[in-house]
Amino acid sequence: DQEEEEEEEEEEPMFWRCEVCGKDFKSKSQFENHEKSKAHKKKVADFIRADQKAQREADKRRAGTKKKQQKCAPAPPPLLSDSEEDSLSDSLSDSDDEYAAAAASASSGQSTQGGAQGGAQG
Repeated sequence: DQEEEEEEEEEEPMFWRCEVCGKDFKSKSQFENHEKSKAHKKKVADFIRADQKAQREADKRRAGTKKKQQKCAPAPPPLLSDSEEDSLSDSLSDSDDEYAAAAASASSGQSTQGGAQGGAQG
């Protein structure tokens, strides 16, 4: 069985095919001569140009899609320096403390300076 498989591998194909031109040849030498012909070389060059053009157009479409996505996406927030971030964090926590105090006093019936009375006056 193994000898038969080796013999099959060594046999030449029944024909050679030029995929670019769509032509079949009975011998390897005919195929090689065809590859050297002007007609084949022109078709290969045309094929390469068409493929490159299609690739450029696909790249443009992808780039256009990315631009559309970028236009639709919200801009990221500006980056803060460490000191700006600390300052913002401190001011937010101060606001949270005032809000918590105002909420606690409102629920207990008491008022604070910066809480419910201050809001009613402003």
